[in-house]
Amino acid sequence: MSLQLRIGLIVTSMMLIFMCSLVAMDVRHSRAAIAEEIRASNLIAVNLLRRIDTAFIHGDPAGFLMFLERTGRIRANDIALYDAQGRLRYQSPPSQYKPGREAPRWYARLVEPALPVTQLPLKGAILQVRAHTSRAVLDAWDELRGQLLTALALLVLSQLALLW
Repeated sequence: MSLQLRIGLIVTSMMLIFMCSLVAMDVRHSRAAIAEEIRASNLIAVNLLRRIDTAFIHGDPAGFLMFLERTGRIRANDIALYDAQGRLRYQSPPSQYKPGREAPRWYARLVEPALPVTQLPLKGAILQVRAHTSRAVLDAWDELRGQLLTALALLVLSQLALLW
């Protein structure tokens, strides 16, 4: 085995170890950041909806339906209103942030936190608030992908430099 090949293998191995470490650190950081962001957003949404029901609507499903239709999407939350028979009366609109794009499912499973669904009882209805992580996961994926592409470019450049 030539000295050039040995050095190339050493550099490649070190770069691959660096890239794997980068991915592991990024996944750990993204999981924590997404969990914190989504929990905070969900807590704000749930408390806001509870307060609105208590202060203004007093459990009236028709009033809450009007409020939800006027409000639209509440950041990082899917909101649904079900009547007493369990029929869906309202579903919040989808997010317009980076529409049509999703992070790979395998990556989403690595960084998505397990979050409970909150059910708020109203007179004759149930309001369901579910934290929605897909946009935060997509942002984390875009960042990791950029870092990996940069690391891959550095690997190729280092190999070309070694060959030269």
